[in-house]
Amino acid sequence: MKKIIMTLVCVVLLAACVVIPASAADHTVSVNTTPAFRGEIVTFTATIGTDVKVSGGSVDVNYDAAVLEYVSAAWNLPGTTMLAEYMPSNSVGVFAYGTGVSETISGTIFTIKFKVKDAAAFGESAIALNVSLSDENKKDITVINSPGAVKVECHHDFTQQDIDSKYLASGASCTASAKYYYSCTLCGEKGTATFEYGDPTSHNFTREDPQTKYLMTPASCTAKAVYYKSCVDCGAKGTTTFEYGTFADHVYDKEKVDDQYKVSGADCENPAIYNKSCVCGLKGTLTFNYGVSLGHTGGTATCTQQAVCTRCHQTYGSLKSHVYTQEKAEDKYLVHEADCQNAATYKKSCECGAAGDAIFTVGSTTEHVYDKKNTNEIYLQKKATCTENAVYYYSCKCGAKGTTTFEDTGASGHSYLTVWSNDKNGHWHECSKCGDKKDESAHIAGPAATEKDPQICTECLYIIVPALGHTQHDFSDEWTGNMYGHWHACSGCSEQKDMTPHTFDNPCDAVCADCGYERGVLHTYDIQWKTDDGKHWNECKDCGLKVNEGEHIAGPEATEYTAQKCTVCGYVLAPALDHEHKGGDVLSSDESGHWTQCECGHQENKTEHTWDEGVVLVEPTTKENGEKLLTCTACGYSKTVVMEKLEIPERTTAAITTRFEVPNGGDQSDENGCNGCGGIIGIGAIVFILIAVTVVVIITRRKSTV
Repeated sequence: MKKIIMTLVCVVLLAACVVIPASAADHTVSVNTTPAFRGEIVTFTATIGTDVKVSGGSVDVNYDAAVLEYVSAAWNLPGTTMLAEYMPSNSVGVFAYGTGVSETISGTIFTIKFKVKDAAAFGESAIALNVSLSDENKKDITVINSPGAVKVECHHDFTQQDIDSKYLASGASCTASAKYYYSCTLCGEKGTATFEYGDPTSHNFTREDPQTKYLMTPASCTAKAVYYKSCVDCGAKGTTTFEYGTFADHVYDKEKVDDQYKVSGADCENPAIYNKSCVCGLKGTLTFNYGVSLGHTGGTATCTQQAVCTRCHQTYGSLKSHVYTQEKAEDKYLVHEADCQNAATYKKSCECGAAGDAIFTVGSTTEHVYDKKNTNEIYLQKKATCTENAVYYYSCKCGAKGTTTFEDTGASGHSYLTVWSNDKNGHWHECSKCGDKKDESAHIAGPAATEKDPQICTECLYIIVPALGHTQHDFSDEWTGNMYGHWHACSGCSEQKDMTPHTFDNPCDAVCADCGYERGVLHTYDIQWKTDDGKHWNECKDCGLKVNEGEHIAGPEATEYTAQKCTVCGYVLAPALDHEHKGGDVLSSDESGHWTQCECGHQENKTEHTWDEGVVLVEPTTKENGEKLLTCTACGYSKTVVMEKLEIPERTTAAITTRFEVPNGGDQSDENGCNGCGGIIGIGAIVFILIAVTVVVIITRRKSTV
């Protein structure tokens, strides 16, 4: 038999070589590309894109034997072939129809299956299914062959710690060791998780970075800002300093009560005014008030005139309240003229002529005047119709209804519906407002009623005689069904009985147990592996069907830090070995505290931070909070805290009296301006005042520096 097949192959190939190429249009044969894991079965198909009539042909399979291992192959051809074979030893397949016989082929014509070898190299490996075809005259058909490929993928096990530079995530710094990405133990691909290796480097406090967190003293109008130098790698603050920037602008925020800053003294309406100054003593242009105004004095107010101050001769204060007691029935005080409901109403007035809110009445009410045309429903005598207007009663402006009437618009004419109205006697078009009828006529009978159809009026569709109906239903014993359920159907009408949903054992069951209805199903496989001690597989979530079942493939042996796992599904074949935790001398820290940490990640000896006195970054003022940097004395962890604003010192605002009364009165005055003291007491008072002001200023300054 094998000799016969080889002979036929030779005949077909010889015929393909010696005949003249056909002039038919080109045909393209494509081969699929598919991803696969080691050990999986993959299928490749040769697919022709257009219909072509052939008498025979062959396929030459080219693939990498180091990657793929042949499993099976088959031709997928219409009609009856004289020969359809594939020879794995030669990687060649042939087919032929009988003498003078040809068939039209298209779509998938050849299928071949391979197993991906356990030692196959990862990556893409090409496969070509080169098809040759002959037409019914034994002439070659031009075929364009497009190759496919298998992409061998890896069940990654990212547990390998390789410190090659290609896996470097970040270099070592003064705060952390170098970090590398874990790599796959099978293919070497880089993962996303990292591990640390080696020791951190030393700080390099040479960077001059003028950020607020490094500020030691801010700039003033007499000195530049001073900053701490920082580490060029991690930004940690050092102890050496540098100056940066220029002198600050003068800040005129000091409120100093001194004659050199005085703008004006207090008067009746205003307190004393002073210029604000800088901390260096320079006077600014902004001002502040000090003390209180002297206040107006004297004079008498009326309801039309304010009081006049006897000191500055300006008006001040409020007017005296009006007294509204006069009742004058004058037009300027009229609130409401007399009408059918109320007597005339006037406002009471003040003696100055101003009108108040209180009122008084004069006289009596007048008669109703029914001259208002109001179409409110309360005045309706008769509603409007399609042919007549509405009629209303005249009313008074106060709302009272009279007895005489007036006619308003409202008659709109008939509005006949286009839809027929009907009853057993006939049909007509009816007015939607009043029900008036037009076009009234008798029904026009259509065909006589049958079992299924009634007799209706051909004009208005009124049912004159209803459908006669079945005399008896004839239900089939066989089930009739669709995607929603099954039932027994009447052979003479659409009547159904015993309507029931289909019965399926589970979501993946394709055939109804009662009526045999077949539905399309699609298994839903869980992408997570199911495992036991020996195997792994993927399982349908609904019916439990297993696919991709295989034995575990052991990865590297277990160590102190890593377990031995299956390289395909990650199943733990052997747990990590026990080891003694070693924290070491280096402290790890965060905002909550510091601790020692084992290489495996286990934490021990966790305690809270011990803060030093801190370094002031920004001095607080009476207007702004300050900032202070605290550092843990054990681990060096730092944080910035807020320093509250300073309290504003209280000022002495009591007026200082410099005038002394003469004990016995009198109107004595000398050249020094003292009335009755001869000038001696006046000089003593001035000396006393200067001493008191000096003491107040000293106390105020001491409070402002606390």
